Amino acid sequence: SVCVSRLPVEQVLPVKDDIMKRMLYIFESASQEGAQEEAFTICSNMVDKLGDGFVVYMPHFVPYLLRGIEDYDRAEICTMAITTVGEICRRLGKAEVSKHSDDIMVRLNAVLQSTSAKKQLKHYAIEAFGDVAMAVEGKFVQYLQSVIEMMGQAGQIECRSDDEEDVEYFNSLREAILSAYTGILMGLAEGGQADKIDFAVPQIVQFADASRRHPKRSEDVLKGVIGILGDLADRLGSEKMSSFLKNQQVYDLLATARLDPKMQELADWALKMIKGE
Repeated sequence: SVCVSRLPVEQVLPVKDDIMKRMLYIFESASQEGAQEEAFTICSNMVDKLGDGFVVYMPHFVPYLLRGIEDYDRAEICTMAITTVGEICRRLGKAEVSKHSDDIMVRLNAVLQSTSAKKQLKHYAIEAFGDVAMAVEGKFVQYLQSVIEMMGQAGQIECRSDDEEDVEYFNSLREAILSAYTGILMGLAEGGQADKIDFAVPQIVQFADASRRHPKRSEDVLKGVIGILGDLADRLGSEKMSSFLKNQQVYDLLATARLDPKMQELADWALKMIKGE
């Protein structure tokens, strides 16, 4: 995988068919977990290198991709399969992703609903919702109701432990939820369907506020909060969002964030969006 990722695309092109034949053979032969995990990593790199040129392999690759997402018992394979979904969404475009989005979404939903899937898989699945939304744009409306419901449930998970791993998981889950909300909002807006998320705005704002106030929240969670507040104003309109965003709590949050050099630019942008400047 390191070899493929480091090779310039002009060196990958002559051997792309051979590489993909080998990867498909590994998936078909149900090899050991490590081999399949590595195969997904290589396929993800191939998607990145080839872009639309990977489309020719999709009919052969997608069945293994879907099977990988279903492989909860082998968390590393499931993780890499979901990560590859993100790469496909970013590189292959609306038409191609739309062909497979129903099958992908069914399986991502199943990861979240599964009682046997490791909890770490959940934040990868949630983050992938945003990737799919940005790829398929307006088509995501058909998944919206169930996705918002599941993200609401995931957002209620609390961290009642000081254990470092638990706190890290809690923050990674919240980062994923905030990232997914942003991706969904942007995808719907690009498809001219931004107003379809209006029903979820109270849930999104409430989650952002709870995340901001949580004593164990990370810096990246705070960045996600500021980002989604700015995106709501930008995509849905400052006036429309005024009752949710134009309040002292939000202004105090942004004023504090502007004092941090790592957040100043993001906070300045969010404040402009909220004020409608």
